[in-house]
Amino acid sequence: VMAVDDGKGNQTRVSNYHKGTQEDPEDRPFATHSVSKLIGGVTMCKMIADGIIPETALDEKLELSNDVRKKLPEEILRHLETHNVTLRDVMTHHSGLGGYLDPELKEGQKGYEAGKYKLGYGVNGYSGYVRQQLEKGEEVEVPNSPQDYLKYSERETYEHGKFKYSDLGIVLASLSAEHHYNKDKDPSEHKSFEEIVREQLITPAGVERFSAQKTADALCHSDDPIAPYITGTAGCGYFTNLDGLVKIGKQIGKMWQEDEAFRGAVQNCGDEFYDKEKQIIKHPGGIDSSKTLLSVDLNNGSVVVTEERRLGSDFPFPGWGVATAAANLGKEQSDQKQSEEEKPQSFVEKLGLQKKSTEQEKSFVERMRSDATKGKSQGGFNEL
Repeated sequence: VMAVDDGKGNQTRVSNYHKGTQEDPEDRPFATHSVSKLIGGVTMCKMIADGIIPETALDEKLELSNDVRKKLPEEILRHLETHNVTLRDVMTHHSGLGGYLDPELKEGQKGYEAGKYKLGYGVNGYSGYVRQQLEKGEEVEVPNSPQDYLKYSERETYEHGKFKYSDLGIVLASLSAEHHYNKDKDPSEHKSFEEIVREQLITPAGVERFSAQKTADALCHSDDPIAPYITGTAGCGYFTNLDGLVKIGKQIGKMWQEDEAFRGAVQNCGDEFYDKEKQIIKHPGGIDSSKTLLSVDLNNGSVVVTEERRLGSDFPFPGWGVATAAANLGKEQSDQKQSEEEKPQSFVEKLGLQKKSTEQEKSFVERMRSDATKGKSQGGFNEL
């Protein structure tokens, strides 16, 4: 499913879920996966802009609460201390840390068969733990906070200062931000990072459905046994719905236009999600059974959101350029029965978003176009 907001009050949504086996999300929450990194990163940039996190802290030794440090494996603590890892390091994937989920089944691991598709969770980290518990028919411990994931941290560390994508690093960045927020406050006023995200971004955006925990009506791929146990952190997996992600994108665009200090913070330390050349804030996210994308064009405030639940679905995502994704989507008629002579103006032309696309950006939209359908009007989205 794809939702597009042109930044001028026009929203369009198209879905092909009724042709497949998975339920259309409509207004139900789903896991945003690594789009959470964008949500958490934008929140941290807002905290820097507002002085909650001193700008000087970016290049100083990473500050963490004693409670967090006690839950980190010895190997991780040693790496942080030895290399004087900074907040900027963990925010931009240069800390030399790994992950905590192990979402990918790799060669040499149990169940891996070259050339044969299998649901791709690894055997280590939290997903490995869930796999083992399910295989034994035993109860699975579901994390209630980011701190609960720390014991599943990848023990192997990598070269400090060199890019290494790290869910764990982003989680530690968020826990450091939480520490900065709370350290001068009375304990009764302390907030978790999820609560800080609500305060700084979610509530101002007017988002009604947002949580770290999977709600009873949240959607996961029906054939994925592990996904229902993955809860949200700034590294992966906050839950919201299509309307929520669009509103988050619009709020980010508004902050960019109205808050000079926020713009400066994003330009200074938002490398994880900010594309300086294209002037886009974007992030894909995914596990092997589902994928998401949020992309905000800072030039015109337009927003693209995609959500897909399909086993073995592939990167790359469309929407690196918001207008490009919309242009791809608008090239086909939504009603296959209509003749070429009767073909109406595409919604892309209506929105003024026509641009050329690259072959690499077409994968999701080409699949959608092959099953083009009439989009339902849901949550304020127009019919297509």
